[in-house]
Amino acid sequence: MDRTDVVLGFLIGITGMLAGSFLFVTLFTPYTLTDGIFIIKQSGQLPKVLSIGAIVNLGIFFLLLKFKKDVMAKGVLLSMFVITFFTIILYYI
Repeated sequence: MDRTDVVLGFLIGITGMLAGSFLFVTLFTPYTLTDGIFIIKQSGQLPKVLSIGAIVNLGIFFLLLKFKKDVMAKGVLLSMFVITFFTIILYYI
């Protein structure tokens, strides 16, 4: 297992989650990005928005499997575990 591919997959997973959250805030809320994030954070909905943004990683994971990049797909899976842990911590704080 090549460590750089796992790290690259992890970074792809984190970037995918951020891109999905960005798309959710800009497309499905009437606010701009900065206002939307501020309002979502104040209302305590940030863990939910991060979880919705992480759905993009599902497509990335299967796309990497299709192109035989199994080690990168493991990195995306690792990023999902980290995102889940981070979301649980944010939910209970």
